[in-house]
Amino acid sequence: MTQAMQEPASLPLAVGIQKQAGELSRYPVLKGWAEDLSGPDDMDFSNLAFDAQIARISALKQSTYAMPDGFLAAQNDANELLCLVRATKGKREESRPEAYDLTLSQYKQLLSIESRQLGSACRKMAMAEKSPEEMLLAMTSSFQVLCCLTEACMRLVKVVSSETQRQEIVVKIDEVVINYICLLKAAEAATGKTTEDPSVGLSTRHSTTMAALSWPVFRHTCFRINGWHLSSPSVEIGESVRGEDVYIIQSGCGEINDNLMELLIMINACKIASSSRVTAVIPCFPYARQDKKDRSRAPISAKLVANMLSVAGADHIITMDLHASQIQGFFDIPVDNLYAEPAVLQWIRENITDWKNCIIVSPDAGGAKRVTSIADRLNVEFALIHKERKKANEVDRMVLVGDVKNRVAILVDDMADTCGTICHAADKLISAGATKVYAILTHGIFSGPAISRINSASFEAVVVTNTIPQEDKMIHCSKIQVIDISMILAEAIRRTHNGESVSYLFSHVPL
Repeated sequence: MTQAMQEPASLPLAVGIQKQAGELSRYPVLKGWAEDLSGPDDMDFSNLAFDAQIARISALKQSTYAMPDGFLAAQNDANELLCLVRATKGKREESRPEAYDLTLSQYKQLLSIESRQLGSACRKMAMAEKSPEEMLLAMTSSFQVLCCLTEACMRLVKVVSSETQRQEIVVKIDEVVINYICLLKAAEAATGKTTEDPSVGLSTRHSTTMAALSWPVFRHTCFRINGWHLSSPSVEIGESVRGEDVYIIQSGCGEINDNLMELLIMINACKIASSSRVTAVIPCFPYARQDKKDRSRAPISAKLVANMLSVAGADHIITMDLHASQIQGFFDIPVDNLYAEPAVLQWIRENITDWKNCIIVSPDAGGAKRVTSIADRLNVEFALIHKERKKANEVDRMVLVGDVKNRVAILVDDMADTCGTICHAADKLISAGATKVYAILTHGIFSGPAISRINSASFEAVVVTNTIPQEDKMIHCSKIQVIDISMILAEAIRRTHNGESVSYLFSHVPL
């Protein structure tokens, strides 16, 4: 079942609420709330040790809220949590408790889990009835999850070496807590306890209002797809999408034709259901290799897919590492072609101990631009392999251009299908004197004999992103490792929804 990600458009307050003064001016009550969130002056935690900060967060986690003063107590506790977060800015202790010394990837995984739990808790709070008692019960649960998320972020700060990334984490959780405090105020207003200002309209629309405030929460709606075994499949959207900003996620993998048709039908279903904008998020673009007429009577299928998406009603496309960047020109609508390169660089630095003595290798001349970019970022050398094909997916011979002797060779390509090319390239590199060979690919299609070829090849690891699900392949091949790019796509969706630039994602991995 495919999911569509959407966020209510009733109030434009998803992230950075203090920075959106122009938008907030249309809602005087909310603008006042945001301006009041500079943090209480009577709470100074700047001299508090890290252990004491964590202990204080643990104490806040035990709080429960009930009438008559539950709303005030919750806002005071959230303000205190905000001050604890801001006390982390510009502060780095050299020593940290051994109990917190997990790896960076373990902390990121924990952060991802806590974020999803916060999203679920906030959605339950936004959908609570207007009775103060029920709202405070939901508030208690969601605040406990927020405390867990804050603690995970503060511990992550302790293991990140980059000062820029540390400050980025602090700013991000600062924004989350700010938006949560606005969510508390919206909840209080929705119960009719404090304000009757009609400019907000919380008395009748409190659920969508609070959901819009609760970053990083996206509401998920499911499409029920019936009858693929019949000649006329049907799609039903699980809830109203009228006036909404809808994001449909569907990758070009597996049963490509069925998945593509699903995507087209869902886009059209949302469009005729009066959604304001439909964005197709396609991590692996289908038929991307058929981007030119390279022989007589050959189709340009990538252009056909672009036309189909546009006609179906897509307003925007988000994809990753197109086989040829020129495919963007096939569309008359905006296309954001994201890059896996920042995540690849991060993986190399974190997982290859002697990466400074590596050489980046392109398995064909067409990937020269890609490998030179990575080599420049790592400040290492690059090489390339010239290949001659007898026919598609079958290589005749290879010629190595560059010196790989006594070095770690890292093959980089945008996709691998039957893996004949990269396996032949690995053998060529080993025979040329490379000490180890890694392969890093954005899209791991792995069709036909690919898995058996990888198992018998001389790779240390074959690293792919999860633009295509790899769980079943990893069961049969221990060499396959996965780079998670979900945060890149999630941040692209967030920035697109809020009208922010996505250029940052071309060179950075969001935390």
